[in-house]
Amino acid sequence: MWGFSIAALEAIFVWATATAAIAGALAVGAAFVAGMVGYQVSDLVSKEADRKIAEANARAEEAKEGAAKANAEAAKANERIAEMNRMRRVDKKQAETLKPLLQSAPFQQDATPPLTLRVSCVSDVEAQIYALELQNLFQSCGVDIYPTDGGLPRGIMQSGPEPHGLELLVRSVDNPVAEFVLFERAMLSAGMTCTVNADPSLREREAVLAVLKKP
Repeated sequence: MWGFSIAALEAIFVWATATAAIAGALAVGAAFVAGMVGYQVSDLVSKEADRKIAEANARAEEAKEGAAKANAEAAKANERIAEMNRMRRVDKKQAETLKPLLQSAPFQQDATPPLTLRVSCVSDVEAQIYALELQNLFQSCGVDIYPTDGGLPRGIMQSGPEPHGLELLVRSVDNPVAEFVLFERAMLSAGMTCTVNADPSLREREAVLAVLKKP
């Protein structure tokens, strides 16, 4: 068969077998290396994906926190606006109702006998702003508003609840000065109802409009 001797055939068989064994070993080694490289590549890709997902989740959480803070600030701003809208103010119609009386001769600083109409208020921001508006109105009409607390309404203590948030203090409620009766009626016409009480420490022609906490 093919003219080879038995010794030659045995050598060829050994060579072929060895070659196959070496090739198989190389194949196994290559497969092992490929497997290791593939595993490492897969692990790196997986870690990178996890990192990006974690970063995306962190950004989403930051955005959520930012939105929550923005909503809270908006709610506070809306509450401040609502509080400002609830504040008492001297509107144009009320001022126009009071001006004719306040600008009349008996209420002027040079009136004879002199008359004083001061404004005071409790320690409350809303009341202080409202009191300052009333005092500015009185002063602009020529009314004697002094003494003041450095130009601001003087402080007063509130002893208890007041249904109208305004109190007109005069020396006597049994024998009141006519101008103060007219003033109380003008306030009522302007929609600014005030309770009238006596304060014997006041002079006869002196009155104090006390701005108390808003009911």
